[in-house]
Amino acid sequence: MNYPTSTIFLLITLAFLASLSLPWPATSASSPSSVHNFLHCLANKSAPLLESIYTPTNPSFNLVLRSLIRNRRFLTPQTPKPAAIVAPTSVSQVQATVVCARDNGVQIRIRSGGHDYEGLSYRSNVTFIILDMFNLRSIKVDVGKEVAYVQAGATLGELYYRIANASNVHAFPSGVCTGLGIGGHFSGGGYGTLMRKYGLSVDNIFDAQVVDVNGNILTRATMGEDLFWAIGGGGGASFAVIVSWKIKLVRIPEKLTVFDLPFSLEKGVTYVAFKWQQVAPKLHEDLFIRLQPMVVNGTILVHVVGFFLGESERLVPLLNQSFPELNLQKADCNETSWIETFLPPGTPPEALLNRTRGAKDFSKKKSDYVKSVISKEGIETIWKLLIELANTTSATVIMQWNPYGRKMGEIPASNTPFPHRSGYLFLVQYIVFWDEGDINLTNHNIERVRYLYERMAPFVSKHPREAFLNYRDIDIGSTASDKANFKDAVVYGSKYFRDNFPRLTRVKAEVDPHNFFKNEQTSLSLPWPATSASSPSSVHNFLHCLANKSAPLLESIYTPTNPSFNLVLRSLIRNRRFLTPQTPKPTAIVAPTSVSQVQATVVCARDNGEQIRIRSGGHDYEGLSYRSNVTFIILDMFNLRSIKVDVGKEVAYVQAGAMLGELYYRIANASNVHAFPSGVCTGLGTGGHFSDGGYGTLMRKYGPCCHCFMEDQAGSDSRESDCIRLAFQFRKGGHRCRFQLDRNVSTPGTPPEALLNRTRGAQDFSKNKSDYVKSVISKEGIETIWKLLIELANTTSATVIMQWNPYGGKMGEIPTSSTPFPHRSGYLFLVQYIVFWDEGDINVTNHNIERVRYLYERMAQFVSKHPREAFLNYRDIDIGSTASDKTNFKDAVVYGSKYFRDNFPRLTRVKAEVDPHNFFKNEQTFLASLSLPWPATSASSPSSVHNFLHCLANKSAPLLESIYTPTNPSFNLVLRSLIRNRRFLTPQTPKPAAIVAPTSVSQVQATVVCARDNGVQIRIRSGGHDYEGLSYRSNVTFIILDMFNLRSIKVDVGKEVAFVQAGATPGELYYRIANASNVHAFPSGVCTGLGTGGHFSGDGYGTLMRKYGLSVDNIFDAQVVDVNGNILTRATMGEDLFWAIRGGGGASFAVIVSWKIKLVRIPEKVIVFDLPFSLEKGATDVAFKWQQVAPKLHEDLFIRLQPMVVNGTILVHVVGFFLGETERLVPLLNQSFPELNLQKADCHETSWIETFLPPGTPPEALLNRTRGAQDFSKNKSDYVKSVISKEGIETIWKLLIELANTTSATVIMQWNPYGGKMGEIPASSTPFPHRSGYLFLVQYIVFWDEGDINATNHNIERVRYLTASDKTNFKDAVVYGSKYFRDNFPRLTRVKVEVDPHNFFKNEQSIPPKFN
Repeated sequence: MNYPTSTIFLLITLAFLASLSLPWPATSASSPSSVHNFLHCLANKSAPLLESIYTPTNPSFNLVLRSLIRNRRFLTPQTPKPAAIVAPTSVSQVQATVVCARDNGVQIRIRSGGHDYEGLSYRSNVTFIILDMFNLRSIKVDVGKEVAYVQAGATLGELYYRIANASNVHAFPSGVCTGLGIGGHFSGGGYGTLMRKYGLSVDNIFDAQVVDVNGNILTRATMGEDLFWAIGGGGGASFAVIVSWKIKLVRIPEKLTVFDLPFSLEKGVTYVAFKWQQVAPKLHEDLFIRLQPMVVNGTILVHVVGFFLGESERLVPLLNQSFPELNLQKADCNETSWIETFLPPGTPPEALLNRTRGAKDFSKKKSDYVKSVISKEGIETIWKLLIELANTTSATVIMQWNPYGRKMGEIPASNTPFPHRSGYLFLVQYIVFWDEGDINLTNHNIERVRYLYERMAPFVSKHPREAFLNYRDIDIGSTASDKANFKDAVVYGSKYFRDNFPRLTRVKAEVDPHNFFKNEQTSLSLPWPATSASSPSSVHNFLHCLANKSAPLLESIYTPTNPSFNLVLRSLIRNRRFLTPQTPKPTAIVAPTSVSQVQATVVCARDNGEQIRIRSGGHDYEGLSYRSNVTFIILDMFNLRSIKVDVGKEVAYVQAGAMLGELYYRIANASNVHAFPSGVCTGLGTGGHFSDGGYGTLMRKYGPCCHCFMEDQAGSDSRESDCIRLAFQFRKGGHRCRFQLDRNVSTPGTPPEALLNRTRGAQDFSKNKSDYVKSVISKEGIETIWKLLIELANTTSATVIMQWNPYGGKMGEIPTSSTPFPHRSGYLFLVQYIVFWDEGDINVTNHNIERVRYLYERMAQFVSKHPREAFLNYRDIDIGSTASDKTNFKDAVVYGSKYFRDNFPRLTRVKAEVDPHNFFKNEQTFLASLSLPWPATSASSPSSVHNFLHCLANKSAPLLESIYTPTNPSFNLVLRSLIRNRRFLTPQTPKPAAIVAPTSVSQVQATVVCARDNGVQIRIRSGGHDYEGLSYRSNVTFIILDMFNLRSIKVDVGKEVAFVQAGATPGELYYRIANASNVHAFPSGVCTGLGTGGHFSGDGYGTLMRKYGLSVDNIFDAQVVDVNGNILTRATMGEDLFWAIRGGGGASFAVIVSWKIKLVRIPEKVIVFDLPFSLEKGATDVAFKWQQVAPKLHEDLFIRLQPMVVNGTILVHVVGFFLGETERLVPLLNQSFPELNLQKADCHETSWIETFLPPGTPPEALLNRTRGAQDFSKNKSDYVKSVISKEGIETIWKLLIELANTTSATVIMQWNPYGGKMGEIPASSTPFPHRSGYLFLVQYIVFWDEGDINATNHNIERVRYLTASDKTNFKDAVVYGSKYFRDNFPRLTRVKVEVDPHNFFKNEQSIPPKFN
């Protein structure tokens, strides 16, 4: 039967469509029906396209799929296959493919022949279609215009062939891999041997044709510069389908020269590679020399491969002058044409047209950038790594080092998405390939190249470790095939694109907001975050409110969808730390052009609950004016910038948005003998700079700018809504501030017009801090600072600078309270710490910030204290902050006292008057008042505690930051920090109404006086053993005066003294002494976590006591605060009180602030030993003999016994400490105490400082204060004055075994010997009476780990006898007083009557104020 032609075509089409009815794998991204619908859609839109669709049942499917797969790793049965391959032959077919895929929810992968090392263009974990561009390969060369038009599917070889056919003096700068496709290669950057003269491929592209997500055909003119920028190095497949490029041809000579010089280790390859790094990036732009290190026959061979735009006569002398180590000879050179450089010798150019190459090897490739010269040692390490890999894998391992410099360094990093420009020495490519496909072998070889990459980390770029987009590497980060995760994208995006990545994400949001064009390393757009502070409706209502109040203002509103939004936002951001995608962005920026628009903005924001941040151009080092953790609006003052100078009246009017540079320019234009005292950073805005203080080079003559305000323009009747940072922050004002002009002499400088430049933006990532110095720093101190700066320079990639700005002059004459700026008289200079860097990786940022904080911490000893002050202009969030959406006065006190000292309370009162609801706020704003709930108690009413706290605020505003009440999150942490006994960590243990932790002596004075005047009981906690918790618990309402912040230590080895504050621990003291001298020590306890205030005032004994006595026997002086708040020293307190606090318990008489102590001499090495004796080994005989010997041994020797029960029997540890060496100790002890049978092997020689630490522990462990309570315990003590018989000792052993059998607790005794120096000091020399005639001290240590009350009562064998907390009973006191102090107790009570007659300083075992 004969059918019409149309009917035949219809039947064929239907048959073809029927063949497409195949079972498709069920996936999450695309269902079988979606693929089926996609194919039907194509048939409807473009019937001819059906000839270019390859489905898995098509005989050509595998051939087409494999044709552009270069890596056999992705030719396995396990590699996901596409549901179809579409290979358009026209642009309209590309349009149809995009639209049909989009409309049917089918994921496409665009394949246009780039390196594609990871196969992202032809594989996916979801059902997908390949849009293969290989049929779109036309090339048109116009030599006359020096341009070419090339479609995306053409290869580099085809392009080069067409250019060479048209001209022998033209070329195009691109890669040497001629089988690559133009579309993928160019859009990733495209580099080659011409890059040092002409840049990358993307640097030489005039135009492009793309198909966007809507199927539109766009060119540069219609796509816009942002999209054109993005596809030129940002990976075109993230944004659109690249169809073709219009490229610029470059000129080359007819003859070029190439050479290949092999260097082995024997021929000095290490030095050649070392020198190459320094030379190759600086060579003439006509010369490109790459290195190719590899392993051949078990050793390193490096090919030095050169390409030169010229003849050998010019090349040889040029190179031998710059790089004589190569010793290039003319015979090494091969003169050829440009096209022949891409071909093996003798191969005809037509070979470049061959497209049937396919995959040869299995491979894994990676890339790195080197920015600093690698040392010879580093290069040798690399050679060893390559040899190691060659010996541990069957793969071939090659590196390519490709030089940068010249044109590459001249093109700005932001010119295209490709960012690796100036400052880069070379690109490293790691090439690993093998020819066997076993999965285990593949995994092993990939692991090996990753190992090489990991070991190369010290030599390459950091933070981020950068990579080249054309050399895609899935290891550096990826997103899932079917999901968009911006955080994941930032990981690889920052490595490929550095600071260009944010712009790419913005372009993505504009051109492909739903992420249709995607792969595992695509660019993603940032979703706008939902926040808790402002709902979308509040922002919407705010904007409508503005429209109603001021229609012209709408022209000055920038929302995120506004093309200028980012430009405006970034314009006054000086710190690139806050230019990251993670930095919170405002929902809108409002930039008023009139005061009425400011009024409208404030009122609309207030009425709609919208938080505003006011930006008027101060330093704003922490970005508080343009970022917040809640939804917010920026009120940007940059449009309010008018300046009027009246030289006749010597005044000027300047709006808050004007810059210092603009102000200075206007003043200088009006007069050459007038100036204004302000900062040297001329790009700052006057609103922010003046209101925070504003100092500069004229401050010593005229003071800071904040002293030069005369009045505000609007007058005293301004409304509250006008009170923003337009003039001085705490004066009601209008849109201008008026100030005096002071006479100065003109100086030459940069052309004044430069001061009018406002387009500066952020240059660096930075962190700034400040300090004030009030006392001269010694030469030794300055040298310490220099060492710190050098240390930082060696441990960070950042630049570290300090600025020391002098005070004095006018600054010392202006009263501190004249303005909120308090740093006036008594200040030597201001220190600014400036740390900046140019890499934005979060790890390097965190590291550099940690480093400047370390510098700041180490500077503490040289700068102001209590509080450590700071300069408001140099905002520093580290010194304290409040939350963006909450008001916390306690937090505000922390930074407020540092910025404003005693002016802070007045600022809070002003705040309460003008902005009681805290509308104007940021993370370091002022808050109005303190309101905390206080518990009602029997001894002190809530009002007494409340009055006490207000008293403190009035006396010392900075002290408020060191007050912890039960509602403070840190209260329990601080309370528990010095509680060593878990018996007192129960819910039933009484808690203080507040903990006050002073940071200065004046704050101690304030605490004592305010507590005394308001009838509040205090407990002084300075870290002694405090086995009964008397320093932190009471049965009446009480305050803890905690001394832990007062911990400074100064060691003067020359005078053999040290000054130590009461809150320092013995561990900290020992550490400082040992750091200063290895032959000095201080006689005190072995429990290094105690506080010196409590420990010393109770006596302080340790292993040196038999030679030097107790701690109290080695104290020269002390500083205390008495009941009247007076600061007393030994000279002013008198000998009675000085005697009483050294062993009588300081907390009964005054607050111990610090001690001046005597250092004692010790040898560099001491001996310690620990000998265990069981009953079978004669423990009883040893203990009996020890009593007779230990108190009489040489004073250099201290031996304690530690009896305990182990496995149901007695074990006694004989623990010794000796000031000397083993050779002296062993005979000395074996003569006096042969029962021990001490051998040299039993002895451990060590330093004094190491005796306090477990073996191998660094001394820095002594600085650890975070110990806390470990056990429930009860401790008691006794003194033994007569030798206990053997029978008595055996009775003791039975008692210990009995206790071990009847309790779950651990029971230990410590027998500590007296004698020596202890017997020489009179009993009345200090309150401590246990001197001559005492054999040893017994300590009973009982601890357990269960908190049950019955277990606790059972383990405590007898009830403690204590006086009541709120009463003074002398008869009770005599009971314990006589036991602790014997005949010294009466004198202690007389001292008490003299210094504290009303018994303000008291606890349950304090000294009473009378004696019967």
